[in-house]
Amino acid sequence: MSSDARPIGVFDSGMGGLTVLSAMEARLPAERFLYLGDTARLPYGTKSAATVEAYALAATRLLIAEGVKMVVVACNTASAVALPRLGRELAPVPVIGVIEPGARAGVAATRNNHIAVIATEGTVKGGAYVRAIHALSGDIDVVQQPCQVFVALAEEGWTDSEVTRTAAQRYLGPLFRGASAPDTLVLGCTHFPVLAAAIRGVIGTGVAMVDSAATTAAAVADALAAQGMGVAESGAHGAPTRGAPTSGARTRFLATDSPERFARVGEIFLGRPIAASDVATATRAEFPRKIRVGTNTIPPPTPKSAESTPASRPSSAATRSWVTAPAFRPSGAGTRRTRARPGGARPAGAARRRRPPRPSRAVRSARRCPSRHSRPGRASPPRRRR
Repeated sequence: MSSDARPIGVFDSGMGGLTVLSAMEARLPAERFLYLGDTARLPYGTKSAATVEAYALAATRLLIAEGVKMVVVACNTASAVALPRLGRELAPVPVIGVIEPGARAGVAATRNNHIAVIATEGTVKGGAYVRAIHALSGDIDVVQQPCQVFVALAEEGWTDSEVTRTAAQRYLGPLFRGASAPDTLVLGCTHFPVLAAAIRGVIGTGVAMVDSAATTAAAVADALAAQGMGVAESGAHGAPTRGAPTSGARTRFLATDSPERFARVGEIFLGRPIAASDVATATRAEFPRKIRVGTNTIPPPTPKSAESTPASRPSSAATRSWVTAPAFRPSGAGTRRTRARPGGARPAGAARRRRPPRPSRAVRSARRCPSRHSRPGRASPPRRRR
């Protein structure tokens, strides 16, 4: 069987996708991984669909430039709004999201054809879980609940605190009351598995809880086997590239901002320590200078930690040649407003018409008050009404 030693690229808006990475590391012990967290522009859940699509496209292109064999979009919001375009733009590289595996597991788990989905605001508005579940079974009743506060609680490490239990009761209590309550809950955000204890305390033990991280890991394993892209247990890994913490390391980490915070908070989601020195910074130079989606122009991230650390900038010629978009300059920076010239542009070599000099102060005062500046013996002109 052929062996493909290239890494699997994993992308998320921040640290929540590390739960998917942890599940894939356990499911695929022979594979290597490259994780990119767009910490400079999180959260994605409250942004528009066009903005999320542009951010996801920029981040996944960076993974392609690093030589990954597959891209896993470990962000429910990005999977909900950007997965179709990512599949077209990144072909022939396979792209796997977290929506469809979670929906398939939810349909298999329900007994009363009633499923509840909790997710971020962007995922709920997009309705991707509803469409995916109805595509599998049109008889299932789906109810959605946005739980944006869960994201902040998870990143603060308050996985089972009093505040977290109160928020869980506020979000989920009304959904799971009565005999017709859902019997299956799909965790539609990769941040939510770390809050499973607080969530379980509200919904009870009789409700099946579907973790999208485990289902996505299974989907990745099936896709690798189907396309013959997996690595045998004895397969040799390729030479380490930029960002590898040690030789032979299975996982590399990239963050668009604050690698120290990424390492500190990421430990909560990954389940093991991450050294700050093992997190490389994806600098501004590695992202497209300007991305246009429809009528929206999305600027690249500006991580302060990367801007102040010249040593973290990429030196690879392949990486530099990948950035081909025009240079990005913020609106109003080093520019001045000019009026459109009537009749088109000025002919080449023609002299620029200059504005006449401003009158002196005495002349301007005489124009405002003619009577004060009239000569003796002469009648002052009538004062003009303003």
